[in-house]
Amino acid sequence: KSTAADPRDVAVRITSPTLTTKETPRKPPRQCNMGPCGLFAFSLLMGLEATWLTYELRPQSGYVHEPFYATWSAYAFFIGGLLQLLVGILEVFRNNVYGATAFMAFGSFWLANGIQMLIRAYFPEEIPDMYTGKDAWGNAIRQFYLAGFVGGLWIQTLKINKATTTLISFLFCKLLFAAFEVGSKTSQWITMVLTWIVSIIAFVLFISELTNEVYGYEVVDLHAWEKAEGETNAFAAPGRSGAMVIPQDVLALRAARVKTKSRRDK
Repeated sequence: KSTAADPRDVAVRITSPTLTTKETPRKPPRQCNMGPCGLFAFSLLMGLEATWLTYELRPQSGYVHEPFYATWSAYAFFIGGLLQLLVGILEVFRNNVYGATAFMAFGSFWLANGIQMLIRAYFPEEIPDMYTGKDAWGNAIRQFYLAGFVGGLWIQTLKINKATTTLISFLFCKLLFAAFEVGSKTSQWITMVLTWIVSIIAFVLFISELTNEVYGYEVVDLHAWEKAEGETNAFAAPGRSGAMVIPQDVLALRAARVKTKSRRDK
């Protein structure tokens, strides 16, 4: 009697996971966590914005001068916009849906702001007079939409950790007050203070996340909401990888059900 394996048996074992005696799970490639870089870019951007807000509130203080705007506009475009967008793209390969969504969106926001600021700083004569004033309603609508986006991010932080929730909470409040800063000194002062707080918290998260990644364990406890999750990243949450991929046997079963239903209808 031949001891050679039946080719049909081999085919069944390959295609049927229930008959496979030993499965070797494929480990996803280890990707670099770019979250610390994105957090630093965000922290730096908020710090520069708070600095300029301080100048607008107290222009005679002597600590900040008008040439600072030219520096901030370049940082807003390249660091706040381009760098955060690049970080978001790289986070896609880690299946970090939270970080990719946040950094790509924030990067796109600040690319738009940075272009506008660069034009105002270096080509002011190219701007028509009708576009040089302040628009209270336009600013409020824009800030409300941004606050709505950040509110969506806040809901997801309840799955991550308390440190990230704290950062997003202050950012949400900052955007709400920024919606009313045109024509309101009180809102401007509150926005300035909240912007400094957001910058500081983001910088602390940058240090914490980078330290945890380099040392290979959670040196700085970020206080995960669900203790069962163990160690968490400061700005990361996995997505449903491959959720739209439907196995062939499921498609065949669905097709069979459709045929059966069509026969019954006849």
